[in-house]
Amino acid sequence: MNGCIGCTRDADGNRESGIRPLVRADRSLDDKERRSLLDSMSARPRPRIDIDEALRNGWFEMWYQPKIDLNRKCLAGAEALARIRHPRFGVLLPGSFLPGVAEGSVSRLAEHALVAALASWTKFDEAGFNLHLAINVPVSVMVAADPRAGREASAQLRPLAGDHSRSI
Repeated sequence: MNGCIGCTRDADGNRESGIRPLVRADRSLDDKERRSLLDSMSARPRPRIDIDEALRNGWFEMWYQPKIDLNRKCLAGAEALARIRHPRFGVLLPGSFLPGVAEGSVSRLAEHALVAALASWTKFDEAGFNLHLAINVPVSVMVAADPRAGREASAQLRPLAGDHSRSI
């Protein structure tokens, strides 16, 4: 697994908006590191994985990207990210399973993600973390034409959500 990050900070501590911070962070990467990362990414085979197969086999995992409140210097929340742990290809990012996927499969993945993330949210809460949890679900799934699927998801989510006052 490879990765790199560029980091930048305004010398005066001022907040920047728009694309400038991203450009500055990108420039902070060493050219050699950037080339190495891009070379390793393009050399890897990109398998296409069927979402329904991954759901049936329990290959989906939710990973949590922390959201940091820089003003208070503390953990403010987390974003749930779907990953597949494939027995042959290892951990796969959404680019391996989302492009060209059927709407019904996306709905089933979204339902799985909501249920799994809320179950984790309960564990975070029990451990004393007061987090806002973000889950990205396509609008098309939220207004799905299949009301039965929506009712089933609601029935599964209701006991998990409990009395959480934080938004998802």
